[in-house]
Amino acid sequence: FNVGQTNLTAYLEETFQIPALINAIRAAYPLGTPGLETEYDVISQIFTDLVFTCPASGNAESSRAAGYDTWRYFYTPTFNNINPGLALLGIDLKAWHSAEIPMAFGTYPRTGVTAQQEALSRYMRGAWASFARNPAEGPGWNKLGTYNGTDLGVLGLNGSGGVTVTPKTVADARCALFAPIYATL
Repeated sequence: FNVGQTNLTAYLEETFQIPALINAIRAAYPLGTPGLETEYDVISQIFTDLVFTCPASGNAESSRAAGYDTWRYFYTPTFNNINPGLALLGIDLKAWHSAEIPMAFGTYPRTGVTAQQEALSRYMRGAWASFARNPAEGPGWNKLGTYNGTDLGVLGLNGSGGVTVTPKTVADARCALFAPIYATL
């Protein structure tokens, strides 16, 4: 959604328009830190958190608070064979919205497949099938609200072929920044 955007100041000013909020966001996404090496990286992470990660967190928490058993996952890996054209152009989209779908169904290209990709796809197909067979048992990691908040299933973390259960703050640490925006919607 942000390919080609490389002017962080312009993006922040156009998107948020409130100087105090812009300053807080800029401080929370420091350019030059791991994963935020370029202005494009920062813009992409802000957009991802604002539009996908934080709303998903809020929806999941609302479901849990309403008394529903709720599980949440966060997909992290990238595989060049899923988007080879962009990899050849030197564009790394990282884990984009719906990137996990070919993995969950095993429909990714077999050319250039990695051992992690095969293992993760097998794991995901098993987790999704188990959940479909018996939703009350969940997909294989902790439901929200259990184990002192260590209940976010992170798929493919650091080269893993499965799930790593972490505190939800791994994904949601910056979500409070956007609360005033969500409150106005």
